[in-house]
Amino acid sequence: MSRAVFPDPIDVRDNGLQGDVRTFRLLAPFTYLSSRGAITVPAGFVTDGASIPRVFWSVLAQFGPWFGAAIIHDWLYSELNLRFTRLQSDDLFKEAMFNAGLDWPRREMIYRAVRWFGGRSFKGSKP
Repeated sequence: MSRAVFPDPIDVRDNGLQGDVRTFRLLAPFTYLSSRGAITVPAGFVTDGASIPRVFWSVLAQFGPWFGAAIIHDWLYSELNLRFTRLQSDDLFKEAMFNAGLDWPRREMIYRAVRWFGGRSFKGSKP
């Protein structure tokens, strides 16, 4: 992950299971310096990392170089995001994955899955 666009280390604690999904609580703020300005996820925010179905874990694990980008995306999908629409949030996720060093095929696969199946999860800013 590029320190230039992800200046903060990821500092999380296991928050246990929510249903069958392991979650993590941020212990310190986490910032992404995006093309649309700084996005800071506050300490205390709970994330599940990349919400990748277990069947795909052999190709894309829940955690990897995209974990920081997934934290940002979870924040953008939360009701606390009053700034970005769903499309903008997904595009910022794709940008963040690029800046985290994720290769094009996996980045594109994750982005498309989010675009196709993420609509029900979005609680942020509406257009």
